[in-house]
Amino acid sequence: MLCQRKPRKVEGSAWPAWTLEWDLPADIDVATVLARHSQPRLLERLGENLPLQVIEHRGMFNLGQGVQECTKSSLFAALGGGGRNLTELDVCLTSNRVPIVSHDLNSWRISSMDDKLFSEIDSSHLKDVPVIIREVSNGEILEKYRRTPDCIPFLESALESVFSVNPNATVFLDGRNYEAHLIVAWLSHRPQFHMKIILIFYTFGYLSGDAFVQAVVNANTAPGWRKMIALMPAVFPEELCRLCQLKVVADPLVDDLYLAGKDWIDSVLSQDMWVVAVHIVFLGVTKDMIGPAAGSNVVLAFDAD
Repeated sequence: MLCQRKPRKVEGSAWPAWTLEWDLPADIDVATVLARHSQPRLLERLGENLPLQVIEHRGMFNLGQGVQECTKSSLFAALGGGGRNLTELDVCLTSNRVPIVSHDLNSWRISSMDDKLFSEIDSSHLKDVPVIIREVSNGEILEKYRRTPDCIPFLESALESVFSVNPNATVFLDGRNYEAHLIVAWLSHRPQFHMKIILIFYTFGYLSGDAFVQAVVNANTAPGWRKMIALMPAVFPEELCRLCQLKVVADPLVDDLYLAGKDWIDSVLSQDMWVVAVHIVFLGVTKDMIGPAAGSNVVLAFDAD
């Protein structure tokens, strides 16, 4: 079975519009495929022997059709009525720690605001800010843009909207940098989202499971968070070198990188909290793709990948 995105040229834009085309056996229809590989209420079914699950990335965006990623439009396109129940969304915090939905950590690519990190902007200045799609040329994002009907979404409003339309949906919430513990605290005080969210966190700001738990505990988290908030720790291959260096391993080999990653994962799994999966990111990058300027740590990391 196969589903492909077919590009269609859009007049006046370098971004194509995408349409989905399915190539399925005669006795299988699209609804059957989605019912199998985009399960409703996923967190209630983890004990089952489920087939591979397919998760939309940053919603179901379509830049050529004016749908920017990580917006309410992309969220509704992913979960609003086509039989899909799973999507990923990126979250970041404003200066007053209000979560918004955005893949970018700064404002330039998705808005016409002055370019600043969202972590430096008070949430009051993001209310009703239109989302834009900037044009691209030869891989470079341009000043030229067009407005979309969306505004920069606040996480709470976006989740309430989509779960009102699809109460069976599950959202994989990508909490990057040193913010995931604050998102855990935020979620812990909002029981309406429990059993509907899986929070992803990384090695970047949390050097061990103990460090993550301590950060969560210190973040005014509601009692019972360890059983209420579904978590998915993630490891990037290039992070293995840093984890290895923190263990003071001189001249590490690939096996040392694996052991450093395993130790981090073990430290997370040993905690009393609800870890539903471990996300290992495979980049599929080879040495000939990273070029001669890459440092030895980068080469070693991609050997490990």
